Amino acid sequence: MPDAAFQSLLGAVDREGFADDRLRVLETAVANQHLFVAQVKELLARFTFSQQKLKAAHLLKDHIADRQNEFQLYSALTFESDKEALRKILGTGELETARPIDNAAFDQLVARLRQGWASQVGFQLLRDEAPKRWFLVDQVATLLGIFPTFDARFRALEIVRPRILDPENWMRFEPQFATMEDRARLRSLFNPGH
Repeated sequence: MPDAAFQSLLGAVDREGFADDRLRVLETAVANQHLFVAQVKELLARFTFSQQKLKAAHLLKDHIADRQNEFQLYSALTFESDKEALRKILGTGELETARPIDNAAFDQLVARLRQGWASQVGFQLLRDEAPKRWFLVDQVATLLGIFPTFDARFRALEIVRPRILDPENWMRFEPQFATMEDRARLRSLFNPGH
């Protein structure tokens, strides 16, 4: 895609407030276009959450002109499970459907967190488990309720945030943060620039 057209595409994507709308713009704009991997990386950076980035990669994979450079796309993702999902997308074209953690596994995680929240054990448990799981906002709200301080809740939220399937519902977390400053910090995590 020529640079002027690509800059126009970036502007159109940036004007959309929601990830689903950004994906629709991408789908329409690249229908008859080819992109370089560097351009794809720049587009993926427009999405906050890994599941959104994977959906964008799925839309763009057939429009990559320099497939020999696809390996560069892995740096757009943090967790190994997401990189594995990207390998599947680039290799087979299939997007693995992410599903939230099931109730039994979630209950076990909650029980283990309640035992270790007061120490580094709770945070380490989240760091170990979150990359393997997907969560809904309501589940994360339950997890945050285990941590008694606002700072601990933010710390836990930063660990789990990339694995939230419905981040557009982030406002459900607001009751767990009392001050306007904390709520502004929460808003900046999920809705940067607004």
